This record gives sequence, structure tokens and C-alpha cells, in this order.
Amino acid sequence: MAKKKNKKLKELILYIVGKSQDDNSFDALKLCLILYLIDFEAYALWGKSVTGAKYIKSPHGPEPKGMSTIIDELVKEGKLKLKKRRKKNRIAVSQ
Repeated sequence: MAKKKNKKLKELILYIVGKSQDDNSFDALKLCLILYLIDFEAYALWGKSVTGAKYIKSPHGPEPKGMSTIIDELVKEGKLKLKKRRKKNRIAVSQ
């Protein structure tokens, strides 16, 4: 069951990253917030989240549990790229 949830989460991550290519302020923090808002809204409307992910409290806001592992998997699969930003020690995410 976890693989199915991760598959949905991975697909949504790739979709959001693809749609955010022109956003210079897009980074991993914004990605986590967008994922949270999508799942929160879906839960409010339909009683279940889109991804099935559980969210944890992090210093910068909610993030899906295991997010770093999922991002690492997408990077290893060649579907995602990470770039370290100079400002605020943030990671930029792109396809």
C-alpha cells in the first residue's frame, strides 16, 4: 500500500515541478506547502487526500513523511534535479 501512495505522491510532485518551471522562487519548501494544501483541500471536499501521505511538522512547515527519501528516489531515477540556492540555504527542485 505504501508504494501506491508513494506513486501518487511522486506523480503529483513531478506534475507540480513541471508546472512551476517558470517560477524562480519555487523550491522544496514551496513544493511541500503546495502538496499539503492540495491534500488538505481534497480531504475537506472528499474526505480523503489525493496522495494518502501523512504530514509531519518541520521547522519550515508541513511536509509529507519520507519526503527526502521520495525526492532522492526521483533524483536517482533521473526524473528530478536538485540545485542548491545561495539564499537561505534552500534547495531548488526542477525537472
